[in-house]
Order: sequence, then structure tokens, then C-alpha cells
Amino acid sequence: MSQNAVDPPKKIEERIQVCAHCGAPNPPGLLLCLACGRDPVSGRDLFAPPQIPAPPSSLGLSYNLTVTMPDPILVPDPLPVPTMEDFIAPPARAHPVPPPTFRAPPPNPREMAPLLSPLPRWTIGFIGLAALALLGMGTAGSLVALNLPGGICLGSLWLALAIVWLGIIFARRGESLSRTTGARRRLVTALGQRLFEITPGPARDQRAQRPGGQIASLSQPASQLVYLASMGERSGQLTQVLLGTLCALAAGDHVDLATQTYDVLTASPLRRRFETVRRTVVSRRALYTGAGYLEKLILDHLRHTPTAGARELAAAVLRQAGADVLERIAAETGSVPPPGGGEASDLDAQVAALRAFCDELKALNPDLYAQLSQDVEETVHAFLRAARQRSR
Repeated sequence: MSQNAVDPPKKIEERIQVCAHCGAPNPPGLLLCLACGRDPVSGRDLFAPPQIPAPPSSLGLSYNLTVTMPDPILVPDPLPVPTMEDFIAPPARAHPVPPPTFRAPPPNPREMAPLLSPLPRWTIGFIGLAALALLGMGTAGSLVALNLPGGICLGSLWLALAIVWLGIIFARRGESLSRTTGARRRLVTALGQRLFEITPGPARDQRAQRPGGQIASLSQPASQLVYLASMGERSGQLTQVLLGTLCALAAGDHVDLATQTYDVLTASPLRRRFETVRRTVVSRRALYTGAGYLEKLILDHLRHTPTAGARELAAAVLRQAGADVLERIAAETGSVPPPGGGEASDLDAQVAALRAFCDELKALNPDLYAQLSQDVEETVHAFLRAARQRSR
């Protein structure tokens, strides 16, 4: 066969895909039928939402949603008519008692120092050492001479003296101060045993109940106002001015008054004794911005001692102010110009407001006020007694 011979033509096979939905012929490979627009193979509508099969009824599931409506509002018929009793103010609530605050006792002393100073300690050490040497030689001589009762007696004395001597030489003491209560924890130990101990327990602070109404701002410092209304002898004047100034500072939210109670254990090898200490404490609350002389002294002392007893506070103020505290207040009273642009201030009304606050504070806290008055009065008497003795 020659190369120029012509190959016979190939037979072309025509394939037609029939749509499964409408039966229309379509070329092979189409995704959508040309007649109905569905899938030619399955006849399914590709753009229709999917059908979610419903659960069988045998499961007993219910898809009925129920809405619970609120109860209907019942309007009374006829409507009640308000009376005069409905407009009367409710009775005044009692003053709430502030909860107590518990403070931890002072910790055990960490730094223990020798009980005796160096000179007595060395003196007792040499004397005890010589006495032990003599008793030891006497005990040894009695045992060598076969004097058994004498040896036992001297040996017992030597052992007792050795224990006492070592206990005195190695005795140590330590103290730790509680800044909250001002109490000291003292401890004396010897040969690992406690010989003497003073241990203050946890303190319980009960703050004073404050009156409901507050006094208005004073045109002059409280110490000057109370001094203007004070009378009597010098000790009574000092006591009245100190008490009035403390109450005025408490009324102005500058200090807090509280009753502090704690137990003190005093223990020794032969005796144990408990004592309950109850005192009035004054703690700083806010910064005082007035010009009062006593107010500045009180708050300056509370700045260094956050919680001080009333007795210690009064003693510190009197010690710093001196015996002429009333004269200083009188001098400052004369130098302070009247407030309000030359208008005379109603001093009697302000003193009456201070006195009313003190009376209400005393009615709410009778025990605390009595302890506060007693502490201040005893401190004033002791201060004036010492001042008279120095002047003689």
C-alpha cells in the first residue's frame, strides 16, 4: 500500500444524556438540565432548601411552645383612701452599734538580752565559781574519807548551787511593744525555761456610737469656745477644756473614740494571774485644718502614736503645753478676728451646740465617757500636783 493512500473516515458517535426529571435530551457533562434547570443525573433541584427529616412520632416528642402569661393585676374596688397615719414618718431607728475590732497581741520578743548587766554578772560568776570549787573539794574529800552521808549532803548542795548559778548567769530577758495597745510583752528565760512572763492578749476595740446629727462648722476653734464657757478652779477648767476639745474633734470627724479591752497574763513558776485592762483610746481619723492650739497638740501627738490611751494623750498634751495652756488659749482668742467680715459670731449658740453633742455622746456611751472623764481628770490632777511641787 502506498503512502498516498487516503485513510477511511472515522465514525463519530453521538452520546445524549436524558434528564431524569423531564426526559429532555442534554449533551453529556452538563450540571443543569437545559429544559428544567435541575440535575440531569438525579433530577434534584439544586437551589431548593434542604429537607430536614422530622423525627418519628413514636418518640413522643412535642414541639409545641407554650407561653406563660403573668397573673392579671387585681385593682381593688373601691380604691382605698389614704389617711393621716399613712403620712406620719416612721419611728426613728436606734443608733447602730459599730462592730468590735480585734487586734493581734504583741509577738514574742525576738532579741533576748542578758538579764543582769556585765558587772553583776561577772561578780556572781566568779563568786559562784569559787563556791562550787570549795563544795566540790569538800564532796570529794568526804567520799575519799568514806564519809558517805557527808558526801551526799555536800554533793546535793553543790548540785543545787550549780543549777542556781547557771540559771542566774544564763538568764535572758526580752520585750516587744504593741503599737496598738501600748502594752509590753515581757519574757525572762533561764536554761530553756520561762521564769517570768507578762503576755497581753488580743485587744478588742469597740468604737463609740456617734450621734446622728452633726454640729455646724465652728467659727472659732473648739478649745477657745470651751475655754470661754469654762469656770471653776484651774484643774476643773483644764479638765473641761480637754474633754470639750476631744468631743469637738470627734464631732468634726477628726478623731475616733473607742473602748479597748484586753487580758494580761502574769505568769511565774509559782503563780499565774489574769487581769483585764479596760481603757479609752483615741485614734486619728482625719487631718485637722483649724487654728486651735489644743487641737494641734492632740493631733500632733496622734500622728506619732496612732492609737493612744486617753491618759497618755492628756499627759503628753499637758506636758507639751505647760501650766499656762489656758493663758495661751486666752491670748489666741483675743488675737483671732471675728469671722464673717466683722459680724459678731454667736458664741453662745456654738457652745450650746458643743454641749448638746457632748450630752448625746455621753448618753450613747456612758461607760466610755465616764472612763474618758476619769482618765483626763486624774491626769490633770497629777500634772498640777507635780507643777506645784516643782514650784516650791
